[in-house]
Order: sequence, then C-alpha cells, then structure tokens
Amino acid sequence: MRTKFWLALFLSALAIGGMALFLVPRKASQSSPVASAAPVRRILYYRSAMNPAIHSPVPMKDAMGMPYLPVYAPRPHKSAQAAMSFHVDPRLRESYGVRTVIVGPATSGIAHNAPGIVTVDRHRIVAVSSRLDGWLKSLGPDTVGDRVRRGELIGELYAPVLRAAESDYLMLKHIHAGPQLLQAVAMRLARLGLGPRGQKALARAGHVPLTLPLYAPASGVVVAIGAVSGHYVTPKTAILTIAPRSPVWVRLALPPSAAALVRVGDRVVVRAGNGQVSRGLVRYIYPALDAQDRTLTVRTTLSDPSGWLRPGLYVRARIETHTHAPALTIPRSAVLHTGTGIAYVFVATGGGHFRLQTVALGPASGRTVIVRRGLKKGARVVVHGLFLLDADSHIHGFSARLAGLGGRHD
Repeated sequence: MRTKFWLALFLSALAIGGMALFLVPRKASQSSPVASAAPVRRILYYRSAMNPAIHSPVPMKDAMGMPYLPVYAPRPHKSAQAAMSFHVDPRLRESYGVRTVIVGPATSGIAHNAPGIVTVDRHRIVAVSSRLDGWLKSLGPDTVGDRVRRGELIGELYAPVLRAAESDYLMLKHIHAGPQLLQAVAMRLARLGLGPRGQKALARAGHVPLTLPLYAPASGVVVAIGAVSGHYVTPKTAILTIAPRSPVWVRLALPPSAAALVRVGDRVVVRAGNGQVSRGLVRYIYPALDAQDRTLTVRTTLSDPSGWLRPGLYVRARIETHTHAPALTIPRSAVLHTGTGIAYVFVATGGGHFRLQTVALGPASGRTVIVRRGLKKGARVVVHGLFLLDADSHIHGFSARLAGLGGRHD
C-alpha cells in the first residue's frame, strides 16, 4: 500500500509540473506587450526626504545616508489646461476672499511713471563777456540765482585800450583833423565795441569815461559766475551766464524697456511736491542710456511763467504713450512670479474651478500690465486671494507641473 501511495504522489507532481511549464511561458507572452506599453515617467529632480526644499538634479544621499526621493513629471493629460486645473470648495473660496476681474483690451495708450529733474533750457543760455582785456571794476549780480533784466546795467569794466582809442578820437575832433584820420579812429572804436551811436555820445560828452558799462543781453536767472569785482578779464572770460526763467527743461529717467514705446510728441504730465501740475510733450529722446543709472533719458520743455519750476527741483512725471497694436491688460496684482522668469495667473473657469496659466508680460503702466501671450479677452483672472490659491495649488503639486511645462504659454 505504501508503494502505491508514493507512486501516485509522484505521478501527480509530475503532471502539475508539466502544466506549469506549459502555462507560464504563454502567460508571460500575453503580458509582455502590456508591460512594454507602460509609459516611463520622466524624473524632474530629486529632493531630500527630510527637507523637501533641498533639490538635486542627480541621485544622491543626505548626510544621514538617506537617498533623495525622485520627483516625477506629471502624468500626461488630455490637455495642458486640464493638467493645471483644480477645484476649490465654495466655503474656502469665501474664506479666501477670491475676487476676479475680466481681461480687457488696453486703452488708447499706457502711462509710464518716471522721476525727473528740472534744468535750464540750454538752447537759450547767454554768456556775458567783454571784447576787451581789462579789470572788472564792479559786478552787480554776485550770486547764482540772481535775476536780471535785458538792458540792465550789471557791471563796469576798466579797459585801457578802449580809453586810449577814445582819447585819440576826441583829440582829432578837437583839432579838426582830416576825415581820413577820423575815419580810421572810428573804425578802431567800432572794432573795440563802440559803434556810431556810442561815438556820437562820446563826442557830445567831450571827455573819456573811466569805465565801460556792461549791460545784460537777456532777461533770466544767473546760473554761473566766472569773475568777481577786481578780476582781470579777457574776451575768453564768461563773466556771467544767464538762463531764461521760462521755458525750462525737465529731464526724465525711464527704464530701457520703455525705449521702444516712447515717441517724440507723447504727452507728459509733471507734478512737483507742492502740488503744482504742468503739461507738455516729449521733445527729445537721448540716443544713449545713462552710463551710471542704465536709464533712458527723455526731455520735455515746459512754460513756467509763475517760476515754480526751479532748476534742480525733483519732480514726478507721467508719460502717456500710444499703443501701436491691440493689447490686453490685467492688474499687476493678478500676477505671481516664480523667480525663474516665469509669471503666471489664476484663471477662474466657472463652478469653483481654477486654472494655473503662464503668461508673457509686456511693459507695466501704473497698476496694470500688458499681456503679450497666455490670456484671451473676456477671461477672468484672480486679483484677490491670490496667495491662498497659490498655496492650494502647491498642495496639489502644480509647482512641479509648472516646472515640467517649462513656462509654456497656451
């Protein structure tokens, strides 16, 4: 009986082994296509198991010997928009204080705020100098900022060469010299700055004046003084430099990004700290950036009859530029920046659903910014409760998805 039992057991094991050899290769052949079709997920980076903020592009271990965990790219979705969408409960939306605005077209232009400084109009600056060598006996305006009027006596010059020529002229007049001698002396006086009217006045007076009067050639403000009383001056000496009180220049500093938008003729509104407002136009755009501040300098010319725009005064200005192509704008508060050059917004798609959308931005104007790509007219973007939604999106892992998309704009 024992022999028959062991024989039956051996035959049963042999039969089961044969069936296994027959079935296992067949099952493996059926499952292999499925295994080969399984997609391989791309690893974005590796992060520390103890501190998720620590990343590495390659596998490694921390100081305790624990291996970094891989962070995979998001699984493929039917669309990128679906991949970046999530839902927020109505009670959470209310507690977040979520508010949205509709994306709309830009107005006829955008405004650029810029600091500026008032300077004199260099096209109207006048220098007071003498045609003769001599000593400056007196000078009325002796402080930068003094005001002068055209034709006002501003100083006296002792010029020996002119006094000698005037003495010769009076002597020839007294002895009734011939016309040729008188004409020669008159021409000499004219070259020294004493014309026919001055010569007639000299003949009527009958004596040589001690000094030569200096008169202001224009009205304005003294902006530079090159000599004082008692100085010896030459024709090269700029005794005074006079600039008009009005008009004045205002030089404004803009970021280089505004260079392609600002045009000569754009409107400018200038405001000072005392509340005064003046309006003008962009008259000149400097061809080079400021070497120190790396800013673009533009200039406007303003009429200032009241005299409140004093040279050296710092002002704030707004330059209104015209858009040359249709553009969409959103509030600057609707934009979040990753710090890696990627900007994104949250778009409300209805029913409590929101979508994380990357955008390409243009120049900013006050509280708004132009959107070049990423949004369409009529879309609703979140402007309040943004950071709470951002925290919610990070909980859903959208920060990694945003990195996986590489900042692509839909």
